Amino acid sequence: VVLSDGIDITASVVSRGDAMDLHLTGDRLQVDLAGKIEMMKPAEMEQVNIQRVTITETQQRPVEIQVLRLAAKESLQSKHLLYTSKLEFTPTELGGLIKGFGPGWYRGWLPAKEGPSPYTGVHLLFKDSMQVSVEEKTLDFLGGVRVGKRGVGGFDAPFFNAAAMDSISVGDSTLDCERIRINADPAGSTRGSFGAAASPWELEAVDGVVFRDMGAENGLLVGTASRVTYSNAKDLFKLDGSPNRPAFFELTNPDGTPRAKGTVRTMTVRVSTKEVENMILESL
Repeated sequence: VVLSDGIDITASVVSRGDAMDLHLTGDRLQVDLAGKIEMMKPAEMEQVNIQRVTITETQQRPVEIQVLRLAAKESLQSKHLLYTSKLEFTPTELGGLIKGFGPGWYRGWLPAKEGPSPYTGVHLLFKDSMQVSVEEKTLDFLGGVRVGKRGVGGFDAPFFNAAAMDSISVGDSTLDCERIRINADPAGSTRGSFGAAASPWELEAVDGVVFRDMGAENGLLVGTASRVTYSNAKDLFKLDGSPNRPAFFELTNPDGTPRAKGTVRTMTVRVSTKEVENMILESL
């Protein structure tokens, strides 16, 4: 079953006081059905299983997903925008798999916890693909991933390009790697849906990780690692090196003077206090 010449899907969901508006656009929608269908027997259509749903783009109509969300206890909305050249959904008994084909990008407007800007902007670029497991509540970005973070004034304010963040200012950060996984339910929690504020989440970046972060009080932190993880529920940021290559970090004071640099096998930092919880040091 094929629908073409413009796909425009809009949906609104309210759950536990949270409101979410979803808007999906594309040019061509194709639904592949499993099994044989007797077209002259409409009653049998209800028994047919969907094998795959594919949405593709043209130059005039890109595949974009926009989500606006207002949580019950938040005064500001959050906005999420995803672009991919083709989107595939393969349903399963327990959920399904969503795959987007690169190159693509994601932009997010998240209410800022501090700083002069009302929103924290996140721009993520990927070259190969993105994959969402509805059952496992995981989101993967693969191939040449670059993430940039910077304050933005609002939904209509100019948005930055993470690829152009060669130098960073206070409040900015960047991360480069080959794969990022976001686990929306690391402890098997059932307190909220995928992406809900009530659920804990973890981020894992692996393979050739390079990160930079500029703080007003702590200055510039740069480093490399084979693996980086962050847990919002535990408030922990962890660096891991490989057996043959330890993780590296360097701190520079806000005035530009050197502060410290070293190599570690592993290091865990509590983000809110910047205190080192655990470390296996190789050199300092």
